Amino acid sequence: MPDHPLADGEIDAVLAYIRAGAPGVRRSGEVREAGTATPAEVDRGRDLFTGRAAFARGGAACGHCHTAGRERPLAGGSLASDLSGVYRRYQDWGLHQALRRSDFPLMRGLYARRPLTEEEVFAIKAYLHRAPGESPRAAPYPALPMAFLGLGSSALVLLKPRRRPRWGARDRRP
Repeated sequence: MPDHPLADGEIDAVLAYIRAGAPGVRRSGEVREAGTATPAEVDRGRDLFTGRAAFARGGAACGHCHTAGRERPLAGGSLASDLSGVYRRYQDWGLHQALRRSDFPLMRGLYARRPLTEEEVFAIKAYLHRAPGESPRAAPYPALPMAFLGLGSSALVLLKPRRRPRWGARDRRP
C-alpha cells in the first residue's frame, strides 16, 4: 500500500472507523454461525435445498439447479455449480449475504420477488456447512453401474425381435 501523508489524528480516525465496522457494513459477529445449527435445522436446510420442503415465499428449490453433498447426485441440478464446498469459500457472513441477496444472475431472476426468509437462509447455510463431508466426490460415484444400465437398456432396444407383417388371404403375394 502506498504511503499517505496522514497526520496522527487522521490515522487514529481511520483506525476507529475500521474498528467500528464501517457504517452500513455488517460485522461477521452479527450473523449466526452455521456451526451452531441443531440437527433439525440442518435437516430443514437439506429439505429446502432438495425441494422436499417448500420455501415460504414460493421460490424454486436449490436442487433444481445445484448439487451439494450426497443428496440426489444423479437427480440434482447441473445448470449451476456444485455447492458442496461453497461454505469454505464464503464462510458464514459471505454465504448469508449471497443467499439473502441472491446476487447471481439466475438467482436474481428466480428470487427477486420471492426472497428467502432469514430462517431459510440460515437452514440452507447450515446444510451447506455440512455438505462437504457428504460430497459425492468423497464417495465413489456410481459410474460403473450407470454404464451397465445404459448398455443393458441399449442392448434390449437393439436386440428386440422385429415383428414381420402378417399377410392376410387377399394380401398374399403371388
